[in-house]
This record gives sequence, structure tokens and C-alpha cells, in this order.
Amino acid sequence: NTTNGFIVELSTDKGATYTEAARVAAGATAYTLTGLTPETEYSVRIRAYNNDGIYSDYSNVVATETTGDPSAPKLSENPFPANGAREGIAAGLTLTWENSTKAYDGTVYYTVKIGEAADNMAVVAENITAKEYKTTNLEANKTYYWQVNAKNDIGTTEGTVWNFTTTEGGVLFYTDFNTQPEEWYQKYGNIGDNTNVYNTKNSSVTVGGMTFGSGDNTIRIIAMSGANNSADPNADYGPATTDDEGASNRCLQFYTTAAGGYMTTPEVTGPCVVSLWLGNTDAKAKTVKLNTVINGQETTVQSMQLGAKKRVYKFTYTHTASGPVVFKIDNNSVKFNINDILIERYTVNGADFLELTSGSLDNKNISYADGSLSLGFNQEVKYNGGAKIQGRTQYETFDIAAAGAKININYEALNANAEYSIVFPEGAITDVSGAQSYACTMNISTCDWPALKQEGETHFGKAAATLPISMAPFDAVAPFETVGGLVQDKQNDYPHWVQASGSVSADCAVLTSTSDKLMIYFEPQSQMLGLMIEYEGTGSPRLKVQESRNCDNAPGWRTMRVLEKADFPFHGEFALNPETHFVKLAPVTIGGSLKVTAMNLSDAEGNFPAGYEASLASVVTDNVAVIASGNVITVTGVPANAVVGVYDLAGRLVGSAKGNASFNLTSGLYIVNVNGIKTVKVML
Repeated sequence: NTTNGFIVELSTDKGATYTEAARVAAGATAYTLTGLTPETEYSVRIRAYNNDGIYSDYSNVVATETTGDPSAPKLSENPFPANGAREGIAAGLTLTWENSTKAYDGTVYYTVKIGEAADNMAVVAENITAKEYKTTNLEANKTYYWQVNAKNDIGTTEGTVWNFTTTEGGVLFYTDFNTQPEEWYQKYGNIGDNTNVYNTKNSSVTVGGMTFGSGDNTIRIIAMSGANNSADPNADYGPATTDDEGASNRCLQFYTTAAGGYMTTPEVTGPCVVSLWLGNTDAKAKTVKLNTVINGQETTVQSMQLGAKKRVYKFTYTHTASGPVVFKIDNNSVKFNINDILIERYTVNGADFLELTSGSLDNKNISYADGSLSLGFNQEVKYNGGAKIQGRTQYETFDIAAAGAKININYEALNANAEYSIVFPEGAITDVSGAQSYACTMNISTCDWPALKQEGETHFGKAAATLPISMAPFDAVAPFETVGGLVQDKQNDYPHWVQASGSVSADCAVLTSTSDKLMIYFEPQSQMLGLMIEYEGTGSPRLKVQESRNCDNAPGWRTMRVLEKADFPFHGEFALNPETHFVKLAPVTIGGSLKVTAMNLSDAEGNFPAGYEASLASVVTDNVAVIASGNVITVTGVPANAVVGVYDLAGRLVGSAKGNASFNLTSGLYIVNVNGIKTVKVML
């Protein structure tokens, strides 16, 4: 370009964006850029132009970096532990820091000093290049001061003197209501005046993982801007005794003397030790409560009594149980300060505490198909029984057992779009010695049905067109009219699928192999499946009764119930999900023969084929009788403290009572559950 010139462009974001830095005359082969920022990376490119607005392609990009004037290293910053922090030393403690000095003026070397006083620190590492140092010989419950000096070929920069306090275990949570947690510091660390954290009722606010709130009373909770602590035991807010020392200066104040004010810590994993430094704001004795919240259950574990002096008092509580726990401080209608809260890991009798290492306590959208879940621990465990299952609506089963370091949960007959909880209380899961317990709640939610069968999919068009229908005659090949006009040409096909290794006649199908199955595919909505089955043999039969919206697509079949030896001979009905279009009988074990003499589907109103008599009008289970008459379900023979629950087909509770009870309901199919054990289906 000899008539116009060149444009020089600069980027300081690695070429993401460019700005014009200069225009250079035609024929130039060099240009000096001025006014650049020291220690900055630049990307440079040029292109030619003319006055007609025509530009050449860009040149190759040249990357460069400015160095600045020669200087000693920058000041080290961002220490770990943070200045004033508390850190556990059970697993050792590595000090780290940051320093952004680049090696323009030679390699940067660091010298680390540590001591129990800021003016008496000893060199523990010298001429190291890594920005970390693993400490040795630190003692618990002491405050250490440390400094990092940096040097290069130009000179040495002395670092800031930081400090931290050691604890015996690892720190799970700490707040000084000043610098920690970080979110608290950002919001309240630099306030000039006392500032409300909370000042309302029936609400809550969360800062730094801590939640502050109240019930029906308006409670004022304040972040205090000034020091509310003294090293002098004779001064206001000094330690009440030498055992009460260790509080930091700033605090949180519960100001309102009304009930219902509280704060909670973040959830931590036990066993652990919680230490609290509480300040009495006057010379009246008062009590503050410490509660634990485990699996939603709140328990008062310590009443913390502040003496009749304006002093700071330290309280310690050891929580020996494993598993998630939240600590809650109840204001108990008194005015007081909280200077510090420290939660540390706790080791039981020198052994590793029981800890969950694999598996999840929150299992969302899992398959409703029969399966299993497991919880893995850091050591061998025992299951001692006592788990409570919540959310059962029909015949769901959960088989829980320990195997080495795992708790295995095998489940059957879960509903679609359902929610369950397995509550393991204290003592249910323990280490092999029984000294430690892991209390927790496992939550489970199941997925939706697969989509309806679409044109082009396997078996599309083979559904039975009308209801009610019966599998009898069992030996027929094509007894049902199909929606697609297809004619079944073999027994092991839809809609009337009979696959039986025993005899098959018009009146029955005999299942003798675990590969046998009876299935029906139907189009209209059916309310119930009715069965009559006999067992012969000396084995332990298990027969799954299953349903699906589309069994050929995952998750496929859902087990409604598993019939076992004690259930035979069986004559009963199963309430079907309104979305069901497939039903199936599938033996898991037999050890003899299962003779199916009736397998009938009702229509949407619950009407069965002629000749089949439903079994639901009156059912007696042990001493409990469930009787349906008109629109009333009557339950008798129930112990006074036993709970009777009545559910609709969607699993919603529509009635509940203790002992003998009657329920006036609209027409429909209901599930009656007695004390979470006995379940009966009733048609009104």
C-alpha cells in the first residue's frame, strides 16, 4: 500500500475484541506503540486501507507482554487459612497464598515464618518457589501468626502478618459474624452502624448458609458494628472464666425479648462438636436453647445458661450421631449476643466416624420398575431394622439389608409419578460395634409412564378394541377384536398373549416356568384387573402382577403387587392406573405350578365380564373387616391406636381415623390401609 496507509489494532483480552491504536503512513515498516500498561498481555494486528473504504485482510496476530519497570515482588495476598480463621489440624494443615509477580526480574522465592506471637516468628521455610507450605508440629487450640516474604533479583517484599487459630478436628463451619462466612463479610463486614439482619415475623432470611427467622412474633436480629468482647475478665463482655475465652470481637444480637426467634447453621455431617460463645447483654441470668434438626425432627439438646453478669460464656455440645444435622439456636425470649459458632469434626474413641461416601439421599425421577438403590459408607455397617417407609399407597415393598460397607435397598411395586421417603432413625444404621449411628432420610421420586404406543412401533394396532374382556378361553388364538383390525395368528402375541409351559385349556393356563407369562393389550380405559389363581407345589412361588402404558419402551412394566405362597389360592382385584394399556402375569419363582383360572379386565366403570364375581364387597384380614355398603366404607376390628387411611386411585389421602371408622365417599375405587400394613381395595 503506497497511497494511503495501515491501521494498527490492539487487544487486551486475547483477541476477543480490538480497538484502533494508530494509523501509519503508506510505506512504513515499523511503528512504536506508547502509553501501554505495565505487566499486560497485548495482541497486535494490522491491515492496509485506502480512502475509498477498501481494507485488506488482517495480518497475522502478534502476542506480546509489557514488563514494567524493574521492581521487587508484589505483596502476597489471599492467604489460607484466611486471616483470623479457625482451622482443624487432625489431617494436617497446608498454608497457601497468592502472588501475581511475574518472573521479569528473576525467579520469585518465598520465605515463610510462623510463631505464637506476631513479634516472635521463626523461619520454617526459605527460598521455596511453590506458593504453599505444609505445617508440622502445630498444637490444637492455639493462635499462630505467619508471614510470607517474597524476593527476586531486585529485592525483597515483606508480607502482611496473618493469624489463624487451630482446632483439634476439621472445621465443618465457622462464623465470627465479621469476616466469615464470605457472604456475611460482603454484606455486614464493613458496616459503620448496627444493622438489622431480620426485623419481621413469620419469615426468614439466609446469609452465608445461616438462616434467621421467627414465628408469630416480630423479632429484631442485629449485626453489631462494634466490638462486644474484651480480654479483661472483669470488663463487660470479658470471658466469664478462663474456660470461656476465645470469642472474637463482633457479634450478632437477638434484641427482641419475645418467643420464636431463631437462627440455624448450614447442614453439616455428624459426629461433630459445636462450640458457641454467647454474650449476656445485662446482669440477669438467662437461658438460650440449642436444638438439633435431623430428618425434620427438632430436639432440644442443651439449655445454655448465661450467668448473671455481662460476660461472654462458652458452651460446647458433642453430637455423636453420624449423618446430616442442622443446629438451631432458639432465643427463648431473651436478649443476648452470639460472638462465634464453631462446628468441628468429632472422632469417636479414636476411630473414623461413620460417613456416607457413595449413593444419594435424594433420588429424583428414578424408574418405577423394580430395582435397587444403595448407600456406601467408609466402613462396614449393620442394619438393625427400624426404618420407616413413607408414601406407600398400595403394595410397595422395600427390602433393606447391610452388605459390608453398603446398605442395599431392593424395591418392588413402586407407583409412577410417586414420592417415597425411607427414614433411618438413630440406631437403624450403625458401625459394626454399634457405637456410632447414621440417621438420615432417603427421598425417592419415580418417573412418568412411557409415551403411548405410536404408529410404526412394535405391536401398534394390536390392542383389544372393547372392554370388559376375559382371557378365557385361554387356548383361543384370536378371541379379541383389535383396534387395527389385525388378527392374532399365534398364542404368544398380543392382544391375548398366552405363554404357558404347563397345560393350556379353555378354562385355565398352568404356569410352570419363569419364562411363562400371560398378557393383555387393550385400548379403552380399564378400572380393574380381576384374577383367580391356585398354587400346587412345595416351593416358594412369587408371581408379579404388572401394568404399563407402553411395555415396549422404558421404563416398561410396573409391578402392582407380588403374590407369594401365603396369598394362594388368590381371588382378588387390582386397581389399574387410568393410563394402563398392558397387564401381565410374570412368575419370578414357582417350585410347582400356578393355575390361572380367571384373568379379567373391567371396563372404565368397573364392570367385569359375565360370570366373574368380584371379591371386594367385604374383606376380612385377620381381625379387621372392611365392608362397603352404598357410599360408605366401614372398617371394624381395628385397635384403638391403629391408623386407618383411605386413598383414591391417584394415591391421595381422602380419609383418615384411628380405630374403627366409617367414611362417606363418592362412587369409585378406593384403597384402605390399616396401620401401614394391611391394604384392601374397595369399590363403591
